[in-house]
Amino acid sequence: MIKTIGEIATASAFNLTGSSVPETHREETPNEHSQIILKCQECGETIAYKTGFYEYGRDCKCLREARKKAKVDKFKNLSITDRNSGNDIFKNAVVGENNAEVELYKKIKKYVLGFDQVLKINDGLLFKGNCGTGKTFLANCICNFLIDKGYAVLSFKLADYLRVLREDFEKKTGLEGKLLEAIKEADLLFIDDLGSEKVSEDWGKEKIYSLIDTRYGARKPILITTNLNAQETLDFLRYKGTDKILDRINEMVKPYDFTWETKRKTKPKAFWEE
Repeated sequence: MIKTIGEIATASAFNLTGSSVPETHREETPNEHSQIILKCQECGETIAYKTGFYEYGRDCKCLREARKKAKVDKFKNLSITDRNSGNDIFKNAVVGENNAEVELYKKIKKYVLGFDQVLKINDGLLFKGNCGTGKTFLANCICNFLIDKGYAVLSFKLADYLRVLREDFEKKTGLEGKLLEAIKEADLLFIDDLGSEKVSEDWGKEKIYSLIDTRYGARKPILITTNLNAQETLDFLRYKGTDKILDRINEMVKPYDFTWETKRKTKPKAFWEE
């Protein structure tokens, strides 16, 4: 289902930071000297206990899973995705005989399987190439795999992001600040089709810089797809006569060129054309 990125304004305020028990009165697990005070009626795990003079609280399995799901759903609902993007999964991939494409898929599967480590080293990805070469499909495979594993993924086309900000300009709801907070929090940020839209030198480039700079400061992975070549990317992202947007992107990502032919085929004649 297509969701509007503006839903961040009414997104669930589910507490994602832990329980209300003060940090000084929290322990991971009770020990043999603890007195059990309360257990979860659903999963049976201890959620309150006493050790010595102090009472402690901890999250049970139910609450841990609920927090995880709430976080995933929050960013999933904020994303603007194609209605068919949910079908873009690794098992549906049609990889040609091109060695470069085969090797890329091998690397990307290692990437998603080791995403905990990816988060630590902050390795982002930049997929470059002509239309129809499978950049967005592979990016969606990454996002869908990570969402299924409980990671928070925020995805949108840059053009849609800028459109929403323009539409919200008159309303003055503070939407941009909330979006930037989501951009900072997500485990993976996916920006699809960079450069497909025209942006103004002042307002548009300023918003792109703010977006990229926020993600850069968060030190978390970013995934970008684009049809632009190196020079076109440089021209598109140049801001106030400098290359600081592109410099930040280059520091965050490892580029991969999709040099193979388009995967899109011309439709065969239908019955009504015979």
